[in-house]
Amino acid sequence: MILLQTNVDFFVPPDPRQGIIFGGIFIGLILVAVIGSKLSGPGTSGGSGGNASFLLRLSFKRKARRAGLSRQQARLIDRMAQKHNVADRNRLLTSTRALDRLLTRSLATAETESTSDYTREQMKHDLLQIRSRLGRMDGNGSPIKSSRKLRQGTEVIIRTSDKTQYDSRVVASTEQLLGIEAPGPGPNEHYGWSKGMPLVILFDVGGDGLYGFKTKVAGYRTRRGTPALYVDHSDTISSAQKRKSPRKDFGNPAYFFPVLVVTEGRGRNRKKRAVVDSAKRQLGTIQDISAGGCGLRARTSMKPGTLIKITFEVRQGTNVTVFGKLLSIEPGYRGSLLHVKFTKVSRVHMNEIMAYVYGYTGERQERAYG
Repeated sequence: MILLQTNVDFFVPPDPRQGIIFGGIFIGLILVAVIGSKLSGPGTSGGSGGNASFLLRLSFKRKARRAGLSRQQARLIDRMAQKHNVADRNRLLTSTRALDRLLTRSLATAETESTSDYTREQMKHDLLQIRSRLGRMDGNGSPIKSSRKLRQGTEVIIRTSDKTQYDSRVVASTEQLLGIEAPGPGPNEHYGWSKGMPLVILFDVGGDGLYGFKTKVAGYRTRRGTPALYVDHSDTISSAQKRKSPRKDFGNPAYFFPVLVVTEGRGRNRKKRAVVDSAKRQLGTIQDISAGGCGLRARTSMKPGTLIKITFEVRQGTNVTVFGKLLSIEPGYRGSLLHVKFTKVSRVHMNEIMAYVYGYTGERQERAYG
């Protein structure tokens, strides 16, 4: 019969889109179940025994990534916040004060709980890199709003209209005028700039970078036997230079040595090797320091481009060695200021430098241990 010979499709082939939809629903139900178990069950315990919401921690780590931290750094700061029972994690991303409190305690934890020297220094390095990445936040390192806020003793740079710069410091401040130690060719001498001469006064704020203001010479006075240059105050402070690495005043003595590059061998076997000239050791004072370099005050005949080795103490009993390149020299009657860029620093010694720059040594560290 014709009817029996007709091919009829009793089963319709499955639509692949239905499989995708049902798979998505199934995966979604599993995720809901997992998140529900996290929220209903006990929170993950940190070192201080506090509970934290799974979703809040996940949100915090996402915000930390958006703030510039790597995935590993976001996990580390979350773990430290959990361990030290930080109630409001989000403040760590907006307040340097809150972040510094946590990192001080975390560095103390690294000192006491690390199983090996390598683990300790690696953890300290990671914590300090978090501080470096998050950088300047919430105005704690913001520039001052008026030159009237500059305190006596503040180091400043005087820049003339021809871009010549002179190191100096604040010696007095009145309602209308700011007194600065007058630069000159020798002690108790000054250059005698005329009244009304335009100047730019530069200064550092919290190691964040250079800020400054435009002003004019108002006159000279002798203060305690030293000539002082007085300039007009200004309420307009602007950024002159943002540093990649925050800088901090130091003031510790240092030995430095020239480093020579010698060539050994011939032809294809020729190799270059750095040799420290220990016989030409010189003494200076590190005026300020950062993770990237330092300002070294010394009397020397070295020229820009010279490679040098510097040894000094960050804390008593902690010897630090760095290698660097002399970028420029600013002459002065108290000794030239050598601007040095670090070229080679071990992780251990870099940790010491960065901990000092961010203030994680001294009294703050002792309180963390206590």
